Amino acid sequence: MPNETGPSWAAFVVYRDSGPTRTLEAAAKAVGKHRSTLNDFARRWDWQPRALAWDAEVDRQRRAAFLRLQRETIKTHVEAAVKLRKLAMKAVDKIDASMLATEPRDALAFLQAAIKIEQTSLGLPAETINHTANRDPMQIYFDNLDEEKLLEMTEQAVQVLKNKTTQQHSEGPDGGRIAVDDADE
Repeated sequence: MPNETGPSWAAFVVYRDSGPTRTLEAAAKAVGKHRSTLNDFARRWDWQPRALAWDAEVDRQRRAAFLRLQRETIKTHVEAAVKLRKLAMKAVDKIDASMLATEPRDALAFLQAAIKIEQTSLGLPAETINHTANRDPMQIYFDNLDEEKLLEMTEQAVQVLKNKTTQQHSEGPDGGRIAVDDADE
């Protein structure tokens, strides 16, 4: 404050920097002055409202710094997720359907993963709360299917992948269809 004396200012800085639990008694002890002297300083120079204003400003700066850090962290995570998604899409495009046909459980795992990714992408919960435990809804669904239905779904998924692979191999470079020998299928 204008015209505040050096000793008063020095004592105020100690008081101010003591944080929300500050007391005149603790500040007096820290600066080696009698408490009545600090009481006089505090009344004359409005220490309490100034200290509260200081606390508010420090809190504002701390929140602003946190929000900046939060935005930067989210941006970094999104950039990493985009890169990872692009790599994963390239890997999925290279999967040969015949490999999935020989390992139906792998096909089922791919199907389950695809469904889960799709749900998450649509903002749907990846997990729901069951009355007895927290479990993945897709896992609950697949656990309740009988083995025959599960195998049927897996075979259907493999067939879809085979058809996709066959279609990709039967298209010419310009996207037009080319003849495919039925014996090859």
